Amino acid sequence: MEGDPALDDELALFNKAGDLYQKVGNVQSAVEMWERGVDRYVDGGFHNNAIALCNKILRNAPARTHVYLRLAQLMVQRGFIAEAKQNLLEYAERMKRAGQLDAAFKALKEFADLSPDNEEIRLLLAEQLKMAARTDEAREQLAKLYHETKARGDERKARATVDKMKVIDPEYDVASAPAPKVKAKQEKSSDLVFLDLDEAPAPPRAASAARPAPVAKPAPAPRPAQPVRPAAQAA
Repeated sequence: MEGDPALDDELALFNKAGDLYQKVGNVQSAVEMWERGVDRYVDGGFHNNAIALCNKILRNAPARTHVYLRLAQLMVQRGFIAEAKQNLLEYAERMKRAGQLDAAFKALKEFADLSPDNEEIRLLLAEQLKMAARTDEAREQLAKLYHETKARGDERKARATVDKMKVIDPEYDVASAPAPKVKAKQEKSSDLVFLDLDEAPAPPRAASAARPAPVAKPAPAPRPAQPVRPAAQAA
């Protein structure tokens, strides 16, 4: 569901301002204005407009690698998974050519963690990690996916997911692998349950040593009674 049409007219000014910069040959300022427009469109709930503006940015400045990742995020939110995967692959490939593969995989892992209901994204990440000879990291993603699926109580889908995993890593027995630490938290804005699988439980605090009870000071000795003087005799 898209946002308020009146707000749409206001936000269109970012697009128009970018167009004016482009006409005078100032592509850098045009792209910056369009990127501001993307942020505002997303905040206003106009995801389709944001997607269109991202595509416009990439047509005019294809070197803006981070826009491919942003576009993939928007595609997932709109349910366009095939397009999201295509943009993720483009992002990863460009980052690889730039010698920033570690940063690319870090961003993709965060992306997958924010899409726990999207097994295609997690499978894509695991496949890319396996192809990059990062087998342990790939298996970590497969284990996350398997236990995310089981945590939702869908045993049938979990078994189907295992079959897909076998295509990526036939030697990995994910069902026998140790389960990641799973901590479910309810997202306030929806009914989806997101799983924190990386967070290790905090070590228990060492019990502080019991302080000895304070020793009571001895009560001061009573003063000796004063001698009673005899009463004066009457004259």
